[in-house]
Amino acid sequence: MPRRLVLLGPLLSFAMLASSCRHSAPPVAAPSRAPSPSPSPTLPPAPSPSPSAAPTPPPLGKPAHWITGPLHTFGTQIVDAGNHPVRLTGIGIIGMQHGTGSPYPDPQPFAGCIGWRAPDSIVYGQVRSWGFNVVRLPVTWANLEPSPPTKGKKGKLEHHWNSAYLGTVDALIHGFARKGVATILDMSQVRWSPAFTGVPLPNGHKLCGDGMPDWLYPGSHGIDSIASAEKDFFADRGRVQQKFLAAWTFLANHVRKQKMVVGADILNEPYDILVQKYPGGTDLKAKDLDLRGFYEKAGRAIHDANPNLLLIFQDNKSRRTGKWCVTGPPDLPNAVYSAHWYSTQWSSSEGKPKLKGYVKRARGWDMPLWLGEFTAMGYSTNDVTGPHWETDTKTFLAYAEDNDVGWTVWAYGSGDFLVKGTTDPKPGIVKVLRTGF
Repeated sequence: MPRRLVLLGPLLSFAMLASSCRHSAPPVAAPSRAPSPSPSPTLPPAPSPSPSAAPTPPPLGKPAHWITGPLHTFGTQIVDAGNHPVRLTGIGIIGMQHGTGSPYPDPQPFAGCIGWRAPDSIVYGQVRSWGFNVVRLPVTWANLEPSPPTKGKKGKLEHHWNSAYLGTVDALIHGFARKGVATILDMSQVRWSPAFTGVPLPNGHKLCGDGMPDWLYPGSHGIDSIASAEKDFFADRGRVQQKFLAAWTFLANHVRKQKMVVGADILNEPYDILVQKYPGGTDLKAKDLDLRGFYEKAGRAIHDANPNLLLIFQDNKSRRTGKWCVTGPPDLPNAVYSAHWYSTQWSSSEGKPKLKGYVKRARGWDMPLWLGEFTAMGYSTNDVTGPHWETDTKTFLAYAEDNDVGWTVWAYGSGDFLVKGTTDPKPGIVKVLRTGF
C-alpha cells in the first residue's frame, strides 16, 4: 500500500537516529508488507475480423443521348465516361460489306457479285438530323484482305491489307464523327463468302455471299458448300480463326485513336448454320459450334488490340431447333448481348414474345441488350411490310425505351430505308422512329 510505506520511512529513520545517540540495543525493524499485486485490467474481447466491404459503385448520372467518346458497360446499362446511361439508337449503313476487295463498279470474279460501295456523303448530315446517335457499319475480311498472307524472310506471315478499302472506312468514320455520330464496326458475313454464289433466299431471290475471303475457298461454289465451310471455321481447321483474328485485331488497332468508334460487333449472325437448312448442316447443335468459346477467343483478342470497344456478340433462338444458339454468357469485359429482331407484327409469336425472351436472357446475364438489326416491321427493307407497321413500331419503341433496349434500324439503302433510286427516307419512317429516342 504505497501511502502507508511512505509514512513509515521517516519514522524509522528518526527512531534509528535517536537510538544511536543513546547507545541502546538496535531496534527491531517493522516487517515490511509486500505490495498487493495490482489486478490485471479486463480487456474487451477482440473483434471478429469482418470481410472487406465492396467498393460502392459510382452513381449513374442523367441519361445522355449523344455520344462523345468511348463507352463501357455497367450491369445492364451502357454508360459513357461520366457514368451517364446511353441507349444506342442508330441505323445500319450498307454497301461496304459486298465484294472481294475491289469497289463497285469494278468487275468481280464471281457472277452476280458486286463490289463495295460507300453511301453518298449526304448521309452524315441526314443521320444526325434524324436523331440517330450511332451507325452500325458492316465491313468484311474479304475486303480487308483480298489476297492471302504470305511468308516473309523469317517465315512470319505478312498480311496485305487493302489500303483503298481502309481509306474509305476511315472517311466514313470521320464523316459521322464530325456530326457527333458514333460508329460500331460489324465484321459481316451473309451466306459466308463471295466464293458462294447463286444462293437462294426464302423470297425466291438469289444472292452472292459476303464475308470471308474467297481465297479460303478456291473455285466456284454454291449453297451445298456453305455448311462444310462454316463447320471448318468454327472447328478452327487449318487455324483459320488465327487469320480471321489477325484481320480483326489489325482493324481494332487501326481505329484505336478514333474515339467515336465505340464498338466491335464480333461476327454477323455466326449462328447462321444453326437456323438455316443448309445441305449437310442440319445435324449441328449449339454445343457443336461453341459460339460462346469463339466469342471469348475473338473478344479477348479484339480487347487486347483496342480496350475502348464494346464487345458485341449475337444470339438467336433458332426456329429450326427451338434452342438458343449461345450456350452461356461469354466471359468478356464490356460485353453487350445482341439480337436481330425481324418481326413484322408486334402481336405475332416473332414479335413481343420473342423480344421478351431476349430481354429476359440479357437481364439474366446482367448485360445490356442491343438489337443490331430491326426493320420497323419490315418497312425499312424491300421485303414484306406488316399491315400496322406504324402503330406496331411505336409500340415496340415504347417497350424498348421502358426496358433499356437499344436498337439499330436496318438499313440505309435504296429501296430499304430510302425511297428507291433516291436519298430520301420513306414517308413517315423518320417521324415514327424519333418517338423512340
